[in-house]
Amino acid sequence: TRDSALVTDTTFSEITLGLAMRPRNRDLVNWLAKVSWLRDVASTGQEDENLAEKAMIFSIEGVKEINRYWSLAAKLATRQGSVKMFRDDNDYIKSRVDFQALRVNYHVNRKWDCYAEWRRLQGKDVGNTQRGWLVGVNRMIGSYKIGVGYNFTDFSDDMTNLDFDEEGWFFRAGVKF
Repeated sequence: TRDSALVTDTTFSEITLGLAMRPRNRDLVNWLAKVSWLRDVASTGQEDENLAEKAMIFSIEGVKEINRYWSLAAKLATRQGSVKMFRDDNDYIKSRVDFQALRVNYHVNRKWDCYAEWRRLQGKDVGNTQRGWLVGVNRMIGSYKIGVGYNFTDFSDDMTNLDFDEEGWFFRAGVKF
């Protein structure tokens, strides 16, 4: 016999493929494109044990250097997915969410950057649109970039995470190669 309390029939898969274009000799326009495939089936022991989702996410981002001090960035992303309310059901409910962002960066000097970003998230199938701002500042320390900012919306640009709990302060870190 099989004890169902010991079964952990959960599945989480995320596969991402990205492509970047950053010209070596003339760094005026940079592009980043990404496609992600996501499949998540909660285990029977989790709160939302009945939920299962799968999604395909496409995004493209570009940054244009205007001059030494200013740059503009734009990001477009779409998440086409489906969820089902019961694990053993084969009926998925389709959904589509689109994201757009426009960001202005100001390079104070070689060590400090600040930015403001207007963002929009639209649920196509539910007719819901949210808009708002995000602001932040970054500091270069050697090859490391650290920053802090505030998100005035409750969503992020991470289309794999649509929890709507992103409002507030955030911390950023990165490395320059």
